[in-house]
Amino acid sequence: MQIFDLVAHLRPRWLPGQHVVPAGRGRSMSPYIYLCGPMTGLPEYNYPAFHAAAAALRAHGWHVVNPAENGEPTWDDWMAVSLPQVRGAALLALLPGWHQSRGAQAEVSLANDLGIPCYPVQDVLAGEAW
Repeated sequence: MQIFDLVAHLRPRWLPGQHVVPAGRGRSMSPYIYLCGPMTGLPEYNYPAFHAAAAALRAHGWHVVNPAENGEPTWDDWMAVSLPQVRGAALLALLPGWHQSRGAQAEVSLANDLGIPCYPVQDVLAGEAW
């Protein structure tokens, strides 16, 4: 199955314009932030950067979906898991170098098509994403 065949079947769970709410602040089921960045071809699949960003966001009370926690399947399998995760996200936090990654570009393209905002992770941490 091709990655872009999956995109046509995805529908957003969160509506564009819906606010991101940190975990534990007035909602029992908070929308989540999806981490997006390069993995393929980088040392340790760039997991240290993903884990550090996830830890920083979680320390600020955010619910985070970290694709580095999805395991190590093939690229096609990875995207089959990550694209539905993007679809359910309220916001994508972009790690440096995301624009040089075919997978991250597909995730950002899907998010843009669905109206899900995308911001550099440092802007999210600084509270400048909204």
